[in-house]
This record gives sequence, structure tokens and C-alpha cells, in this order.
Amino acid sequence: MRKTLCSSLFFFISILSLHAQLGFCGGNSGAPIFIEDFGTAPSSATQHIPLPPPGTTNYTFLGNPPTPFGDGKYTVTNMNYQQFNWFNTEDHTAGDTNGRMLLVNADFVKGEFFNLRVTGLCENTTYEFSSWVLNLTPRDDLHGGSYPNPCNVSFEIWDSTETTIIKSGDTGDFYGSLLGEPGKWEQYGLVFQTQAGQTEVVLKMVNNGIGGYGNDLAIDDIVFRSCGDSISITDGTSDQVDVCPANLPYSTTITAVPDHTVFNTHFYQWEESNDGTNWTDISGATSEDLNVSGITTAMYYRAKVAEYANNLNNSNCISYSDTFQINIQTTTPPTGLECWETATLDPATCTWVITGTQPAQPTNLECWETTTFNKTTCAWEVSGTQPAQPTNLECWETATFNNTTCSWDVSGTQPAQPTNLECWETTTFNKTTCAWEVSGTQPAQPTNLECWETATFNNATCAWEVTGIHPAQPTNLECWETATFNNTTCSWDVSGTQPAQPTNLECWETATFNNSTCAWDVTGTKPTQPSNLECWETATFNNSTCAWDVTGTKPTQPSNLECWETATFNNTTCAWEVTGTQPAQPNNLECWETATFNNSTCAWDVTGTQPAQPTNLECWETATFNNTTCAWEVTGTQPAQPTNLECWETATFNNTTCSWDIESTIVTETYDFDLCINESVILTTNNNASGSSFLWSTGETTESITVNQEGQYSVDISESGCLSRKATFTVNKIDPPVIDKVESQKSDIAIYMSNSGNYLYSIDGGHSYQSQNIFYNMPSGVYNIVVKNDTCDTTSSFEHVHFEIPKFFTPNNDGYNDNFELKSSTNILINEVSIFDRFGKLLKHSKSDSFSWDGTYNGELMHSDDYWYVIIVNNTTYTGHFSLKR
Repeated sequence: MRKTLCSSLFFFISILSLHAQLGFCGGNSGAPIFIEDFGTAPSSATQHIPLPPPGTTNYTFLGNPPTPFGDGKYTVTNMNYQQFNWFNTEDHTAGDTNGRMLLVNADFVKGEFFNLRVTGLCENTTYEFSSWVLNLTPRDDLHGGSYPNPCNVSFEIWDSTETTIIKSGDTGDFYGSLLGEPGKWEQYGLVFQTQAGQTEVVLKMVNNGIGGYGNDLAIDDIVFRSCGDSISITDGTSDQVDVCPANLPYSTTITAVPDHTVFNTHFYQWEESNDGTNWTDISGATSEDLNVSGITTAMYYRAKVAEYANNLNNSNCISYSDTFQINIQTTTPPTGLECWETATLDPATCTWVITGTQPAQPTNLECWETTTFNKTTCAWEVSGTQPAQPTNLECWETATFNNTTCSWDVSGTQPAQPTNLECWETTTFNKTTCAWEVSGTQPAQPTNLECWETATFNNATCAWEVTGIHPAQPTNLECWETATFNNTTCSWDVSGTQPAQPTNLECWETATFNNSTCAWDVTGTKPTQPSNLECWETATFNNSTCAWDVTGTKPTQPSNLECWETATFNNTTCAWEVTGTQPAQPNNLECWETATFNNSTCAWDVTGTQPAQPTNLECWETATFNNTTCAWEVTGTQPAQPTNLECWETATFNNTTCSWDIESTIVTETYDFDLCINESVILTTNNNASGSSFLWSTGETTESITVNQEGQYSVDISESGCLSRKATFTVNKIDPPVIDKVESQKSDIAIYMSNSGNYLYSIDGGHSYQSQNIFYNMPSGVYNIVVKNDTCDTTSSFEHVHFEIPKFFTPNNDGYNDNFELKSSTNILINEVSIFDRFGKLLKHSKSDSFSWDGTYNGELMHSDDYWYVIIVNNTTYTGHFSLKR
């Protein structure tokens, strides 16, 4: 449900994860002054509605019923619209039914897709904007040979005229979860400050990603709230106190202690509560200290805080401090004491001391005896009777009393019943003789069996079984065969003979036995004599091969024809005819050419080569062919060499450009030097030639100079009065390393520098170094971080408390991650831990050196959600959130 200008308390524990320029309030936050959760749908069916005001968009509404969900479209719906393999997820708002969210299929064109005007803000006030965003497409969902494009969104806060941007930040590229995993909502935030006279702003969301497959997202739970310092409340030692009734009424002074991360000034209004939920202003209590007195019942105290006095009574401009709690201890005498116990109240500790010892239980009892403590007589009573000896024992049994088991042990075994009896035999136990007796007779075997029958005794049925089958009469007999059963051999006898096959068949005839007529059928046709024989061919039938033999030879083609002659066979005259004419000889030959007839190619070959053009001509020479003399003529003159060269110049004829190149003999050298802090360097060319002179850019004339400033320096070097060399020196100042921050990233430690350079990193105080800025899989502890430049000896050091805080836990009793656990180590001391739900409700608080939470509150299972923590380790406070997954 969307609410504007709410005043209900919404305590928020800040989240320290950053995305690009994005971030969350680093201190305490006030109540939400604007919430957009896009409402709820009226039923469980999917409902699509346009964007509700005050939000606006230039994207196209999907419609209801929906049209195809293409790029540049949106919908507000209570269920995920299924496209490709989008995550089928509910909205982010906890506790609502059929809650809606904004779904966006980003356009191909980068630009704004959401605009929201927020009013009722306070001037000169720091605020936090936050929103939950979900990438709808699984990162590993291959579609059309491509993986999905990532989402990338900018959040921008503008002034009311939308002409000046106040603050902005972008998410960077972020991808969806993997296929098979649930879609993961991510929260992004932006902290900004209003200026004088500024009471409303405009939120813009801008798509930075590319359209096509992917870059599809859901947005929910947009919240604006004030942001202030993290302010603890203490009486000088703790944020709560337990008071013994003997010390009532109780008095103390508590103080608000801000961390100055947001506010420059602080104005207070103290509040009190007797239940921690309903609060009342304390009249006149507006300083950082609060004197409380006359306390006889449990009380809670906190302060509303504003940076400017005129904002203090406006719920849209304030944040809240932490809470200070006064607990009253109970002194009710303990109940249910044993008859031998007495209770005495210790006024020093405000606890009851219980003393007394139960009378000793008697020993050396018989096994059948038991003792019962009588709380009326405050003594032990003994009772019990020995068990009676058993009667009616079997003939093979005897009874002995066992003091260990306190019972009669009966021993003896009945004689074993005989085994492997025939099926017709039975056994009976004779208690007189205490033995087994066997009786029975096998059934008689049957007679008069057929030749194919056999009799077998069946021990299971204890009877004779007759088996066997009359042999089947054979089938598929040939047409000339008959079958007769033979009782002697107990089989069928087959007789009969096939008719004889005919002989003297022609070569083209074949005989096939016909089982229908039971006779031989003769078939076949003599091959046809071939036609269309060549004029020189004849055909004769061959009874051996059963085919026509064709004979005859074509007349031989004439040989030794001239290359221009061809021979053609005349089928009418059955002879070869020769035709053709020799090609004409070419004319207009060049002066160097001759023509010769080639009988192989049957053409005139023209030979001869133009005299070769002379090579190695000078660049100024040209060659021209003379057809009269049939030879090449060469002409041209070399350019004159230049005069008046400088002493360091030489002239060389360039055959490529056909001109004289003037080159300087001056050698130019370049050098780079690193300059460490508070040090100097000597610049020298290491010139060993005698008679040289030097002129530096600094005006010095020595061979070497010493400098202590970065920059560029140069020197001219002359020999025998002629400039021969130049040298340029670049001196680069090496700044000392400056550590920007050190972060614990799960079990890793990452070191970030404020300036760039070639650095070496150490976490053991400089005993060993590595070139990478990340140290992996480090145990919790206090580390002495040292960074040095690999050229200079300057270092930067930092003491870092490395403490791993789990990102999630799964209380499903599978033995893995069942609890949210924190443990102290040799150098790590857990001072205090507080766990809150997303509404700021305190679920668990501990001040021990270890901590474990099983995901319950007052015996009830907490839902899968994000939960926030405030953890003080080595007197350093860590705030953030983790996930409970069921």
C-alpha cells in the first residue's frame, strides 16, 4: 500500500554495501516520510494496472489484458509476467497479500523510465532514498545463442524544477541469479541533502543498459527517510542498566553521543516510554544530557535529533538515537524448594541463595529392593520382594536365581527335531522318553505309461507326476512325401521320392520344380540377333556362350597428316576423307622479331626480344628506345652538392628522392629518473670524451647536476666548439603510498589506495610483501597493514580488525549453516551484538564473547527475510544485514 507523509516510527539499521556512487545512511534514520510499494491486487489472479500517481513514465503500458511485453514497455502487477525464463517471484513488500511491483522491459535507447516527485521535505536536511530492484532474467539462460544483457540503472535526485541534479549514482552492471535459484532482490540507496528553501525533489530512474534479450527488471518498496548521525545513549558505562528493588527509587544521568558523520550541529528532544513502543516527549529535556530520577518501574529513553532547531518538531526532518533501557530486577522468593533446602536473599547481588543437601540414599540393597524418597518424612523408604521360583518346567529345563538380573534363569534345550524327513514322514515329541519319534510310508509308482511318458516323484506334493507329450507330426512335407508314427521308435517315419529333372535343354532354357503340380516347368527364349551393325561388322550365334558374336574391323585412319589436315570416316563409302589448308605467315613484325611455322601448335611462332632497358640508372638518368637503331639511349645530369653546411651537418645524396639530404650529427638522448620524498638525484650523461663543454637548462655548465624537484631538464654537449649531443632528463616525483581504506570481504582482506603507483602489500607489519592488494582466506584477527613503493622506502601503515560476518544462514537442521554465529579469537573480542528485523524490532541482544542465533523470537520461527545487525568488535561498530533462508 502506498503511504505519503507517514509519521509512524520506522527504525532502520543502515546497510554498508556500496554500488558505484550509491550508498546508504551511515548513521541513524528517521521514520519513512514516503513509501511507494505499488499497492496490492484485489484477487489472486494476475492484475495489470498503469503506473499510479505521483509516479510517471514515458514507457508504454502493457495493457490489461496484456499485449506482447516488448522493449520499452512496463506494467504494475501482483505477479511476475512470464517471458523467456523470468523468475516467477512475488513482490518485495513483506506481509502484504497479492502485492504489486513495477516490471520494466528496458528500451533499446538509453534514458529515463521512471519519474517521481516527493514533497513535504525539510530544508537543509540529509535524506536517504532506497529502492529494491530485481534482475528478472537468469544470468545463465542461453537464448538464441546469447546470454542475457545485464541491468544497469542510474538513480538521480533533481531539484523541483528538474534543472539541477542534487545527487546521482548508478548500480553498474548487475545480473540475475542462476537458473533453478530464486530471483534475488537487491537494495540500492542514495544519500542527499536539501538546500535552503528546498522542500521537494524529483527522483528519476535512468536505464543505462542495452535493450534486446535481458535488461529486464522489477522495482518495489521505494522509500524516502531522513538521515542523521549514529547516536548512542550511555550512562557512562552501558546502554542499559539492571536495578535491584533495594536500590529504588533509582536516579542516573544519560548522555547522547553522536558520531558526527552527518550533522554539524545537534538539537535534541528527549522521549520516555514504559513499554519501548509508545513514546512521550519529556518537557524541557532538550540538551545532550538527561537527568532521570524517582524511577520505580522499567523505563526506556531516547532522543529525537535534528540538525536545525526549527526542524526538531517536524517528523519529516528528524532521526532517532539508540534506546537506553532501565530494567527492574525481581526479588520474589523462589518456590518449589526441596524439603532439605532453605533460601536467603543476598542484598548485595539482589539474588536468592539456596542451601541444603538431600539425605544420602541407602546402599547394599537386595536386587529386588527399591528406595523412594519421602518428602513428607524427608527420608528414604525401602520396599520389594524376591521373585517366586517358576513352576511347570519342561522335562529338559532347570531354574537358577540370578542376583545380577534379579530374576530366575531357566536353562536347558529341547532335543532337536530330526531334519531331512521324507515328505511322507512325520515326527512326534515323546515327553516320557524326552525324544522325537518318526513314522510314514512313500506312495506307490504308477504303471502302463505311454512311450513318451515318464513318472517323477514330487517331494513338494508328495505324489507321482506323469509328464511327456506325443511327438508332433512333421509339417512342410514335400509334395511327394508321407508321414507314419512308429510306436517302437516313438517317432514319425517320412517316405517318398521327387520326380527326375528333364535333360537336353537349350542353352537359353531353365527347369524349375513346381510344388503345386509336383512337376518340372521349362522356360527361356533364344537371344535376339543384334541390329545396327557397322558397315564392316557381321553377327554369328554362339551356342557355347549362348550369345551372338559380332566380328569385323574398321578401316585404319590415315597417319602423317599435316597439322592443318583432318580425317573424317565416310560410312557410305566405308573409307576416310582428308581436308584442311596451312595458316598464312604473319607480317608487320618488330625490328627484333622473326616468324617460324610450328608443326606442333600448327601456328606461326614469333620470336625475338626487345633489347633490355639498361638498369642501375642514376636517379637523374632516363632511357628511351630508338626503333631505327633498335637500341636504348640514356640522358640526364646529377644535381649539384649544397655548400655552406654547419659544422655538425653532413650532406648525403639520396638516390630515392634524387636530392641531397642534410643530416645533423647531434645525438639526442632521453633519461627517466624517479625522485623519492626528501631525496635528490644526480643527472649525468656519463660523457667520457675530453675537451667537451656543457650547457644545462638550469644555466649550469658542469658535466653533472643535482636536483631535488620533479620536472624536465636538458643539456647541450659540444666537442671542439661544435654541438654534438643533446640529453633530456624527466624527473618524476614518487609520492608516498596513502592507504584509502581496508575492507574485509567475507574471508578476504582488500587494501585500497588513495593514489596510484607500483606498490607492495604486507599484512604482517612489513615482514613479507606481495604485489596483489587482496589477501585470500584470512582468519579473523587484528592485522598490521603496511604498503610500500617498490622504488622508494616510504611506507603507509594501518591496523585492521578482520572479522568475518556471515551473509546468510539456513536453519533447516541439516547440520550446515543452521545458526548465525560469531566467534571471538585471540585478538578479536566481541563486545556486543544486536539483531533487528526490517522494522527495527530488537530480536536478540548479547554481550558475551561469542554469539549464536537460531532464527527464532520468543520460541517462534522467523520468516525468510533480510535482518540487520549492530556488532561491536574491539570497540568498533559494524552495521549491515544478512539473509535468513528456509
